[in-house]
Amino acid sequence: LLAASFAFQWLAAAYVYCTFAAVGVHLDLGAALLITAAAGVAAVLPISISGLGVVEGSIAGSAVALGFPYEPALLAAILSRLLVSVISALCGLFYLFDRPPADLVTAGSAQARRLG
Repeated sequence: LLAASFAFQWLAAAYVYCTFAAVGVHLDLGAALLITAAAGVAAVLPISISGLGVVEGSIAGSAVALGFPYEPALLAAILSRLLVSVISALCGLFYLFDRPPADLVTAGSAQARRLG
């Protein structure tokens, strides 16, 4: 579990690094990790739905606090949310159209009744 947590943080930092690179801002690894940590903390605050707006603000705010320009930081944060939204929508479509066959559904419900 600990290894998976570290792997997730490294992937998230790589994602932040790539979104900033896409808008022309070169982050170092430490800055990407710090921005990722700030966004992670902001994401769990119960003040918005799925951290919408709060995460982007924390990404841009963290970048500005580290000395990076505001406009590209905000653009990178919005780009990040847009990419995540597209991926989420695609996964939702896959779920919607990839239903299990009816016999598997009824077999699963019969097994659930037996268990209890």
